Formats: sequence, C-alpha cells, structure tokens
Amino acid sequence: MDFIDFVKSYNKTTNAPVDTTRIDRSKLTGALVANHVIAFKLQIKDLAVLEISDELSRGAHPNFNVNFLNWDIKTDKAITADDIFIGNYKAPLTAIAEKIFRKKRGIQKRAKLSGYNFENDIFALNNNFYITSKGITYLYNRYEITAYSEGEIELVIPYQLIKNLLRPNTVVSQFIK
Repeated sequence: MDFIDFVKSYNKTTNAPVDTTRIDRSKLTGALVANHVIAFKLQIKDLAVLEISDELSRGAHPNFNVNFLNWDIKTDKAITADDIFIGNYKAPLTAIAEKIFRKKRGIQKRAKLSGYNFENDIFALNNNFYITSKGITYLYNRYEITAYSEGEIELVIPYQLIKNLLRPNTVVSQFIK
C-alpha cells in the first residue's frame, strides 16, 4: 500500500478526510504560518503508522504538535487502544507507563507530579500512541504535560511488560515473542 492508496482508503472510511498537501496559511493573518504534514512513519505487514504534524508559528516561538494514526491495512480501519488491549487494561497499563515515566524523568516512586500538567498530579496516558515492533510508544507534545522548553516526551512501553494486556490476533501479535 502506498501513501495515495492509504489516503483513498482512509477518506473512504472516515468523516475527516486527510489533506495530503502542505498548507502555508501565512497570508491569512499577519505573522501566522501554519503547516500540516502527513507522512508514513512505518509500515510492517498489515500495519501502517502515519505521523500527522501541525506547526503554528506565531508569538515567541513556533508550536509543533505530532499525532499518530495507526492503521490496520487488512481491515481498512484505524486502530485504537481498545482494539489492541483487553478489557480493563487502562489501570494496569497506566501503572506500567507511570513507572517508565518516573524512571525516565528521575522522579521518586512516591514523589508528587506537581511539576507536570497532570490533573490532580495523577499520571495519565493520552491517546497519542503509535505501534512499533518493540512496543507501544506514547507521545506527549510540548505544553501537554510540561513547558515548551522540555520538548516532546516519548514513553516506549515494551511488549514484554504488557503481554498480558494485549488482545490475541491483532496487528501487534506479530511482534510478541
């Protein structure tokens, strides 16, 4: 499947068509520059992962957001977390992700997360993830949980830590050893 075939398939199954062009809206308002770029991040067998990047240049520095779309080529549908994880996965997945987050950021096990933008200082996963051969990667964009200067924060959750939370016979099954 190439990019054009994917876009046709995606547009056919969703109410939000993909715009495959790079958009420069700098002429719309003063110093505003907006770019929207869609690119394949990876394709492995029946899995395609698209990276959807939006850049808005205005003010002190540009703001750049990246979101991911995981696509099951066989079923011709977007893949959600509910599609790959068993029921009641959210609490154990979040606990595993929080351990990875704390280790990566050097935060003690019981220390408050008051320096981060988590509601009530409680760690939470967002819905912005992509599937790889190594694990599920969650991405927090700038400003989402930290200051702009901290940049994006990626959390890679290896399959070995979440095997028991994964549904059998999904696109991630090919990566489980």
